[in-house]
Amino acid sequence: MAIKQMIQKGWDIKNIITINSDHIKFQKKSLKEDLEYTVKFEELGFDMFRKINRQGNFAFYIFLAFTLLPVYEVIYGFYTHIPLSEILSWCLGIVFFGGLCFSMFMQRNQETIFLTGGKKTLELLADKPDKQTVLDFIDEIHNASRAYYKDKYLNFDEGMPYEDIVYVLKFLKDIMSITTEEFDVLIAKYKTENVIRFNRNKDV
Repeated sequence: MAIKQMIQKGWDIKNIITINSDHIKFQKKSLKEDLEYTVKFEELGFDMFRKINRQGNFAFYIFLAFTLLPVYEVIYGFYTHIPLSEILSWCLGIVFFGGLCFSMFMQRNQETIFLTGGKKTLELLADKPDKQTVLDFIDEIHNASRAYYKDKYLNFDEGMPYEDIVYVLKFLKDIMSITTEEFDVLIAKYKTENVIRFNRNKDV
């Protein structure tokens, strides 16, 4: 069941990220590829890091120069009355290199957020639709993940060793699936049950 969804749109890309009860579904459509995969919460983790791609900067300035050159030639051609066919060829150059220049401009200083810490990594655009919406959505992912861990691991089997229970509770507290107050209450509860079980076995 879908909990929440975020759509990230760029001029050449569309990402659809859907939070479900036990996993995240990622769908990507771009000029280069169509991609779809799922990441289970147990594969994701809670770490996050950012990356800014500056590779488009150099290419942008190169294509900008190649765009401005035919612009100059077209203007110069009108004043010097060069043949129309030559002016049209320069205009095609403006369209071609202008398109490449725009493409590189949209990729300049592109910031990406990576959610990781487990076996898999989830990649999000940092500013689509806007930075605050992305950060809020990441909080939704982490909250859904914590709820999943709490529902799955907080139901202990009868007879489970006390040491294993403590280990699980510490893990749930570390990832903030349970609060410190809940941790203390549960530790006291299972410690008491462990003592009672130990005395019962001793009497037997």
